[in-house]
Amino acid sequence: MNRWPFQSGWWVFGAIIVLAILPYRRTGIWARMRAGWTFGTLVLALAWWWHAWAAAWAHMKAGGHGVGVLGAWVKVLWPLGVALLLAMRKLGPAPGPPSTTPARLDCAQRLQSVVHTLAVEIGERNVWGRPAALAAAVDYIAAQMIEAGWNVRREEFEVPLVPLEKRAQCVNLVAERTGKDADDWVIVGAHYDTAAGTPGANDNASGVAVMLELMRRSAHWPLQRSLRWVAFANEEPPFFLTRWMGSDVHARRALERSERIVVMFTLETLGFYSDEPGTQRYPIPLLDFWFPRSGNFVGVVGNLGSARTVARAASRLSQATELSVHWVALPAVVTGVAWSDHSPFFRRGVPAFMVTDTALFRYPWYHTANDTPEKLDYVRLASLTDGLESLLRSLVGALAE
Repeated sequence: MNRWPFQSGWWVFGAIIVLAILPYRRTGIWARMRAGWTFGTLVLALAWWWHAWAAAWAHMKAGGHGVGVLGAWVKVLWPLGVALLLAMRKLGPAPGPPSTTPARLDCAQRLQSVVHTLAVEIGERNVWGRPAALAAAVDYIAAQMIEAGWNVRREEFEVPLVPLEKRAQCVNLVAERTGKDADDWVIVGAHYDTAAGTPGANDNASGVAVMLELMRRSAHWPLQRSLRWVAFANEEPPFFLTRWMGSDVHARRALERSERIVVMFTLETLGFYSDEPGTQRYPIPLLDFWFPRSGNFVGVVGNLGSARTVARAASRLSQATELSVHWVALPAVVTGVAWSDHSPFFRRGVPAFMVTDTALFRYPWYHTANDTPEKLDYVRLASLTDGLESLLRSLVGALAE
């Protein structure tokens, strides 16, 4: 049988890459294009598999034997094996509501208080539209870090405004303690700014609230590795994925100091959960064949270079929280993979990931004026915090007090 393009699978690979790059939209021309590519990718994959099966069958009928027959049938069976492994990741009981112990309810109340202060009392906070609110958020978060038992320093930098000759001062808030292995750093971050027009309860007061709670719990841990907390400025547009993004500034300066960053993870839009079927979507429609379709889980997301770290972090997190945890490591070009403060680190070769409720792929009020505190599930957020505490202990080598 003559070779033809489907035999190598390159058409399938190319279709998937294009599907990953196309912007995610619910309706309109981009949504129709993604649906078309999804269908085309499936057709190409089936065609490739059918061609491999036909070649293997013809090889066997022609009297082939030994390594030749084995190789032909491996070409047929490996896609089925991969599909089975991926499908198995979706198996398991659906997560129920987390237990409501007194300690967890107290934690939920503290988390809700932080979210309320940032989203209601301070509100929309960004340097280009509401700089006074952004400054108020800095003062509030710094005070909370100090109250949690940490010393805080300000990492200042300038950003351009419109007109471009104007400059504005921005700040990352940094708190850190060195461990026994002083040169090995674990960095945990969350951005405190918001997109224009939104109070940002889920995006990202929820992440800041969890970070402050973890800081309170870890203030007196004996550390093997050094631990640093960073509240980042300017994660949102127009600075997103630019050199003026607060996490890009911090990553750049840390590596200029030749710091050895063992792992970095960011806390991003953590508070919304729904058990309703169909509430979870994905940047690549094919993903919903093996990931849940209800938005009641936590995602651990990184790039391909961080895959090993992502998998280990998700495994540890899943053992310590009552929420379901799913992880994925994909090329950074896939929509959403690089959409937070971990991306400046993995672009520089640091193992990095984000923990997230998947934001716009689940949350209907993403980047809107309706991103308000009552939308969040604080008991589940508290359960996630318990799991993150266990994950953090494993990363820094902390011992129980």
